Amino acid sequence: NAITPSSAGTSAPPSRPSTCAPSPYHPIGQSLSSRSAQSSALTSTPLFVTWNILTPPLQSRQLRGCIGTFEAQPLDTGLATYALAAAHSDNRFNPIVARELSALEVAVTLLTNFETCAGPLDWELGVHGIKISFYQKSKRYSATYLPDVAVEQGWNKEETLESLVRKAGWRKGGGWREVGELKVVRYQGRKESVEYEEYKRWSDWTAAQK
Repeated sequence: NAITPSSAGTSAPPSRPSTCAPSPYHPIGQSLSSRSAQSSALTSTPLFVTWNILTPPLQSRQLRGCIGTFEAQPLDTGLATYALAAAHSDNRFNPIVARELSALEVAVTLLTNFETCAGPLDWELGVHGIKISFYQKSKRYSATYLPDVAVEQGWNKEETLESLVRKAGWRKGGGWREVGELKVVRYQGRKESVEYEEYKRWSDWTAAQK
C-alpha cells in the first residue's frame, strides 16, 4: 500500500506514463541497483520516492511530493510505480507538470533495518526514520518521517514526535505523551538523488550513443 511519509491514507498509483519518472536505467536507478546488488535482501525492499523543487540561488528544497510503501517492492518496478505516485497522487499537492521539470530533484530512499523501539525516544536523529502508531477510541493513527526529515527541520526527538502525532491526525491536547500506548518503529534509509539537469545530461549522452 502506498503512503505519504506523514499519513496512512493514499490513492492507488496512476497508470499513465510520466517523463519525470526515474527509470532503473538512469543514474539514480543505476546507483541504487549497484547498492542492491551488494545484498540480495535489497532486490526487494520498502522504498519512498520524494520530489523536490530546487529554488536558486541556494538551491533550497521545497517538497513537491512524497509517497512510498513499507511493503517490499522489486526495485525495478517499485522505482517506476512510486515515482509516478509521488509525482501525481500525493493529495497534499497538485500533480507535477511539464513546466516544473527543469527545477526538479528526485530522491529515492530504500528502507532497511526495521526495529521496534524500547521506548518512544529509542532512536537516533540523523540515523533513523521512525514510524509511529497508536489507538484512541478504536481508531488507529499512524505516521512516519524518513531519516533526514527531523535533521532538515532542526527538530529534537520530542519535537519530531509532536509533529508526527499531529501529522497522524491527532488534534487533541496533551501531546505525544498523552496518546496512550505509542508504538515506535525505527528504520534506516539508503538515499540517492538526482537533479533534472544531471538526468538531462545523461539522457542526451545516451541518445547520442544510438
